[in-house]
Amino acid sequence: MGVDIYGVSPKLIGTKPEFPNDEIWNTLSSEEKDAHFKAIDDFENNNPGYYFRNNWWAWRPIQYLMIGLNDNYGLGLTDEQCKLLGENSGLVTDDLDTCNRLANALETIVNDLKQDNIEFVWMLSGSWSQRAVIEHGRITSITPSESVKNALNNKYGVNRLSFDKEFVTDDKPDILYEPFHGSSLKNIERFIAFLRNCNGFEIH
Repeated sequence: MGVDIYGVSPKLIGTKPEFPNDEIWNTLSSEEKDAHFKAIDDFENNNPGYYFRNNWWAWRPIQYLMIGLNDNYGLGLTDEQCKLLGENSGLVTDDLDTCNRLANALETIVNDLKQDNIEFVWMLSGSWSQRAVIEHGRITSITPSESVKNALNNKYGVNRLSFDKEFVTDDKPDILYEPFHGSSLKNIERFIAFLRNCNGFEIH
C-alpha cells in the first residue's frame, strides 16, 4: 500500500504506452511483457512530472517534512491541503507556484543534509526494526522486544522527524535499529523533480 501521485497537467514527451486488454496480454511472451514494462518505465523517466509512487513507509517522511516546512516558512498550503498529503483522496493542488515553493524548500533541506553526509530522513512513529546480517551477507530485519522499542522511543521521541544517522540503545550501542518510516535523499530528489514538472498534483 502506498501513494500514486499524478501530475495535473505535466508537459509530456512522447505518448504513454497503453496496457493491452487481458485477452491480448495473456498471449504475449515474457520478453514482450518485459518490453512493455520497460517502455512504460522509459516514458515515466522521460516525464518526471507525470507520476510519482511511494509506499507509505517512504512517503510519510516527505509528507511530514512538507507540513513542517509549510508551518515554519509559510509555503502556502492550507490545513486541508496538508491533510490531503496523508490521504489517497485526489487533488492536493493545481497551482504551479505552490509546487515550486515546496520544491525549493525541499531542495534547500536536501542540500543542507548532504553537507552533513546525511542520506535519510526518518519519521519516528514508535515502530522499529533491528538490522541483522545473516549468512551469505543477506540482510534481514528483526522485530525488537517491547522493552527495546520503549527504550528507543524514550531516547529519540515519537511523532517527529529525525535526521540521525544511527539509532541505538544506551545499553547496547553496537546494535543498530531503524525506524519503519524512512525516505532517502535520492527519493526526495525524485519528488522534487516531479514537483517542478507536474503543474499541480493529486494523490490516489
